[in-house]
Amino acid sequence: WNLNTIFMLSAWEITTGSEDITVAVIDAGIQYSLSEFHGNIWNNLGEDSNGNGTTMIFDGGINVLDPGDINGIDDDANGYIDDLIGWNYHGDNNDPSAVLTHGTYVASVIGAKTNNNEFISGIAGGWGDINGAQLMCLSNQAFGSLSLSAINSALAIEYAYLNGAN
Repeated sequence: WNLNTIFMLSAWEITTGSEDITVAVIDAGIQYSLSEFHGNIWNNLGEDSNGNGTTMIFDGGINVLDPGDINGIDDDANGYIDDLIGWNYHGDNNDPSAVLTHGTYVASVIGAKTNNNEFISGIAGGWGDINGAQLMCLSNQAFGSLSLSAINSALAIEYAYLNGAN
């Protein structure tokens, strides 16, 4: 219903998403482990300390942070240690994950895989094995809280801008 309402079927005749686009999701975190996000989570390659070309791997049907890149060092010298896929501003750490929060739902609408007979279809998630928009995970809210910190929101927007979010 919602995809028909915004004429996505017509839009998908033109494009189904591009991995050249990075979308910063500043919310309550993203359950990035979901298979729906495979290939669509932004990787901070400046933190790719083991040099394998990724900071997230697909292991056993779920997305996990590449353990070879977690080294306790700010490899890209941006002020954030091991910010492999984004940052958690509420917890001030490198874990922007959350289980089925508002942020996960927002990220799904933007970048869940499309046309794969699983869960939902994201607007720019790419089709099947083709990757779509890259989701930069920026958490700025505690689970169950409705409040956002203005300072942390500004820091998250700055991070997104400096790290190439469109």
